[in-house]
Amino acid sequence: MAENVAVPPRSTVKGGDVQRLFTELKGRDGLEGETTDKILKFMEQEKTSILFTGTSIKTRKQADYLINNKAFRQSLARDAKRNPMSFSGTLYKDLKRMEDPEDEWNLLIDQLAGVKRREIPVGLETLRNSGKTLGHTYKSSSFITVKAIRKNDGNFSLPVVSDAMKRGLEAAAKNSPEWLIGGNKSMHEGQKWVPVLFHELGHAVDFAQGPAKLASYGQNPNKIRPPVGIHKKGFRISKYARTNVDELFAESFCAYALAPVKLKEVSPETFEWVEYVLDSVLK
Repeated sequence: MAENVAVPPRSTVKGGDVQRLFTELKGRDGLEGETTDKILKFMEQEKTSILFTGTSIKTRKQADYLINNKAFRQSLARDAKRNPMSFSGTLYKDLKRMEDPEDEWNLLIDQLAGVKRREIPVGLETLRNSGKTLGHTYKSSSFITVKAIRKNDGNFSLPVVSDAMKRGLEAAAKNSPEWLIGGNKSMHEGQKWVPVLFHELGHAVDFAQGPAKLASYGQNPNKIRPPVGIHKKGFRISKYARTNVDELFAESFCAYALAPVKLKEVSPETFEWVEYVLDSVLK
């Protein structure tokens, strides 16, 4: 797991911290351990890499930790093979051209007075978008991004994170959802990268279903939509989940990963929806 994580040199969260997170999750008993096993199976299947990115990815030096990360490069290569026109596919091609000293376009630029080659492809600069929000996941991509900030604390406590998630679910069950599930004030700011990571991983699972199509729950294998009762009426997992069905799934997946027993207790339909989608993309 640690080798699948790319972090800036000054990041307060390291690959080993993410490794410990999944090790502790996998070590839980019963339903909690079972859900983690499925998530890890998905990540292995999709060769998912996790990038911690900030607002500054403009120079080769700032981007080296991404460019030199083997797992990230493998993710791009896999995505390019599946969809050459995707964000990942384009970035893969641009990186290959940048590294090719005989590339015709680079040679042409070298001959133009006053024109310099770009240090890094535009796509890598775009990854700083997650630094403007909490995280970001690109469609058709085998990697997720999480905001890298100094407040992030690698010395997290899984019980504290899980308890905060449970409190958020209890609030949702009382029709008083928080803005983000698990993002309540009782969770230390430095530990919020954990639910963000699983929110973004939820997007990756959702996008793995393929092109979005109008469909209802369980009726279309290309895009499984939620049961009617858990979107704009009935149980609301968080306020942010009302943005659209993609955010609804990401928030629901986050709870599924970190507090599956409580999620199943307060909203069996939501738990069933997430598990049904996850099962559908596992091969």
